[in-house]
Amino acid sequence: MKVSTKGRYGLRSMADLALHYNNGPALLKDIAKRQEVSMKYLDHVIKPLREKGYIERIKNGYMLSRPPEKINCLEILNAVEGSLAPVNCVDNTEFCNKRNTCPTINVWREIKKSVEGVLKRKTLKDIAEKKD
Repeated sequence: MKVSTKGRYGLRSMADLALHYNNGPALLKDIAKRQEVSMKYLDHVIKPLREKGYIERIKNGYMLSRPPEKINCLEILNAVEGSLAPVNCVDNTEFCNKRNTCPTINVWREIKKSVEGVLKRKTLKDIAEKKD
């Protein structure tokens, strides 16, 4: 499984907001500069996070909608990436007509469950504090 650039920047941007959580709203240009990403691309990444309610726009800046310890990595990646299933048939039963007889379906399900478990346990606070 590979996380896209959008997913990586989404998680990094949210970690940036977590680091500056107690400083009030952060300007998009400041986040972009700290994360070395263009404002245009960052705006594209921030949009689904706002739509899902993980961040809110306050005046000219952005802030986490909840404390960093209350937002996990799975929520963020699902918001910007969608499903983290390694193959389409895990989530979409219509994708493959061999889903019920496929010898590998349980491997793909287990991979998804494992990845989601790790991401669910890791919060923005963990990332911001660089905790293992």
